[in-house]
Amino acid sequence: MVEEIISTSLRTTGYRTIELFARLLNQAHQDSAQTLGNLQKSQSEVNHEKDRYELWAVNLGLFASGHGSLDYRLREADNLWETVQLFLQSLNTALEEAFAYWFEEQSEDDTEPLDNRGIQDEPLAREIDSLDELVLDGVRDPIDRLYRLSSWIRNPLTRSISKKALQHTQIDPDTGVDWLEAVKLFDYDYIRTKIWQLVKPTSSTGQIRLKSSAEEEALSISQTWLVDRLAKCNGERRRLFSYWRQHRFKLQRDADVFFKDTSRAIKDTPSRAEHTNELLPIAVSLATSATQFQRGTRSFQVARSTTTVSEYAPSLTPAILEGVSFPPPPEEDGAELKEFDCPYCYTVCSKAILAEHAWQ
Repeated sequence: MVEEIISTSLRTTGYRTIELFARLLNQAHQDSAQTLGNLQKSQSEVNHEKDRYELWAVNLGLFASGHGSLDYRLREADNLWETVQLFLQSLNTALEEAFAYWFEEQSEDDTEPLDNRGIQDEPLAREIDSLDELVLDGVRDPIDRLYRLSSWIRNPLTRSISKKALQHTQIDPDTGVDWLEAVKLFDYDYIRTKIWQLVKPTSSTGQIRLKSSAEEEALSISQTWLVDRLAKCNGERRRLFSYWRQHRFKLQRDADVFFKDTSRAIKDTPSRAEHTNELLPIAVSLATSATQFQRGTRSFQVARSTTTVSEYAPSLTPAILEGVSFPPPPEEDGAELKEFDCPYCYTVCSKAILAEHAWQ
């Protein structure tokens, strides 16, 4: 079975499925009502399953060529590729069995239309309907599984393991032995011991009761599959963590080399500040009032320190060159309003700007 799966591509198996669907539906159209029998009721359902299969195949690129094909997308996911191949072959087997059931194994009495049967044949009709439903379920089930598998194919990063991780080895530089393969036997013995401790019998007094050799042999045979499965899972998990650790060290090493080269290039490049320091002499700092501050000689006015005062220095431009002069502030109208209408800019302003320094 494994050799057959590996030797056939998904595209070839998919085309075989299309041929089986076409053969089944063409035979249903060619046969008369007397020969067709109960397939008349199931023909629309078979056609519906055919449409579902074609929709799945087109969306995932089963019949595409080149890099868009499903075979190319699953080239590094062997387990996923074999699972898809197994479901497709199961669908082909179900279609062949359906064709044999409806057109090769039905007798004349079984294929008689249900409308021509009497009331005494109702149990037989119900039995035939149940068999037809089982045949259709055999066709539906592989297609349903293929649809569930499509999420694994579209988002494989968090679900499948790459081929590099599955083929990862951890070779000891001194002995040349693969450490991951060497610990498999220890994993098997450890898990077998743990399972034996969990299932070992105890007497009514709480003490461990020894088993006979026949019971021990029967127990070991019944638990072999579980030990093998757990040991294999532990080995694959250890291999995956080892691959991740090696990959992380590789990325960190490359990043360290990159940043080291970048920092060396920045250090060797003279900056603009270094050129400025070489050209300009260092200024000698002079004594200021802040450096010679004496608290006793200064008087602080707390009231004035909380008030903001705006001062404007007069222009040094000669009066001849001054083409614009500030108009005088408008006179107050004596109202108690806090705003006034400016006659120059036609804007409602606060009366606080009518002060001499504020207006300038």
